[in-house]
Formats: sequence, structure tokens, C-alpha cells
Amino acid sequence: MKNKNDVEVLINGRKYTICGFESAEYLQKVATYINSKFMEFKDKDYYYSLDMDLRNILLAVNIADDYFKAKKEAWNIQQENERKDKMVLEMKHEVLDSQSGTEKVGQENEALKGDLEEAEKKIVELNVKNEDNMTKVSELEEKLSKVEAENSGNVARLEDAGKEYTELKAKLEETEKENGELKAKIEAAERRITDLENRNRRGKR
Repeated sequence: MKNKNDVEVLINGRKYTICGFESAEYLQKVATYINSKFMEFKDKDYYYSLDMDLRNILLAVNIADDYFKAKKEAWNIQQENERKDKMVLEMKHEVLDSQSGTEKVGQENEALKGDLEEAEKKIVELNVKNEDNMTKVSELEEKLSKVEAENSGNVARLEDAGKEYTELKAKLEETEKENGELKAKIEAAERRITDLENRNRRGKR
């Protein structure tokens, strides 16, 4: 438990002993503050026209006014400190969220790097397959060129055969025409022979 301090102070030109649990320095500051308030009153023209009770009342009112103003200022400072503490807390949360977001972005970057590596591997595989396909395409193009060359020869032979067929068909048509004419002549000759034979038979009778 703290011990009381008895401090002798000078207030308004008179000595007083103040007792309190506060330090001697603090009690001296209190006495100095009261003396400063007395000095403020003594500078006023109306101070000496007031009786002692009214002086003490005005002093007490001014000290109370200082107290409430200081209390209000302390409350404002407390509110400002609380507001600043709240802002600091919010900033800390934002920093934590930012760090969390940074970690998340880092994880996403790592995942994207993994995806990129996989994509690059697939690109390499596709390039290899593409080279194989290009080789196959070249081989097929060579085969196609050979086949086209052979087909061009076959087309020429087919055209020649077509011409021969057309010529043979024309000759066949001419032969059939000639055969038709010969057949007609043979039939006409056969009819004449038949007529002649019939006449001969009738003459013998």
C-alpha cells in the first residue's frame, strides 16, 4: 500500500501542507497550477473588488471549467485513439488479407506454372507427331505422284483403246450394213430362184 506524502506548498502567497498518495512532484504541480489561476485573476481589473468567497468561487468555477475541458479533450483524444486503433486494426486485417491474397496468387501462379509445363510437354509431343505426320505426308505425296504418273499413262492407253473401239465399232457398223445389203441381195436372189423353179415346174406340166 502506498504511503501518504505530506508536501508543503505555497499557494497565493500562503504556505499549506498537502497530503496525498501521489508523488511530491505531482503535488507541487497541482499547487503551481492553482497559483497560475490566481495570477490570471489578479490580472483582471475586477479581482480586487470581489470579496474572498466570490474570488474562491470564481477560482473553483474556472478550475472546474478547465477540468471539464481537459476531460472533454481527453475523451476526444481517447476517441481519436480508438478510431486510430480501429484504423490500425483494419489495416492489419487488410495486410493479412493482402498477404493471404498474395499467398493465394502465389499458389495460383505455381498451379499455372505446372499447367504451362504440361502444355509445353504436350506442344513438344505434338511437334514430334507433326514431324512424323509431315514425313508420312511426304511419303504419301510421292506415292500419289507415282500413282498419278501411272494413271496418266493408263489414261493415254485408255484413250487409245477408246479410239480403237470407236474405229472398230464404225467398221462393225459398216460390215453389218454390208451384211445387210448382201443379205437383202441373197434374199432377192433366193426369191428369183424360187420363182424360176416354180415357172419350170409349171412348164413341164
